[in-house]
Amino acid sequence: PNYVPATTDQQELFDAQQAFFMTVMLNKIKTFKGKEIVNNHIASGDAQAAWKDLVAHYRGAGSIISKQRGDDLYEKINTPIPSDKPVRLTAAISQWEKDLSEYLAVTSKKLPSDEKL
Repeated sequence: PNYVPATTDQQELFDAQQAFFMTVMLNKIKTFKGKEIVNNHIASGDAQAAWKDLVAHYRGAGSIISKQRGDDLYEKINTPIPSDKPVRLTAAISQWEKDLSEYLAVTSKKLPSDEKL
């Protein structure tokens, strides 16, 4: 959310949309943290900034969804390749690299250079 209107007509429309969306968020968001985030932007009326903060909270690195995904990926990258069924080693390594990259992105962790392959 980083739209900036270019003309006065666009600015008027954008202001009306901001006011409308702020009203929608105030009436529909029911969680304590969500209300707190929206209330922080009431004075400015900046619904775009409120939405950005909501997305960061609920989808960002500290969100429950991201933490759960990080836990799942951690388990995947630390699970040995199953020996009971045939698996192409190149495919398994490729998938492991993808999972590791996603894990590092989701958790915002850095892999020390001495631990890289």
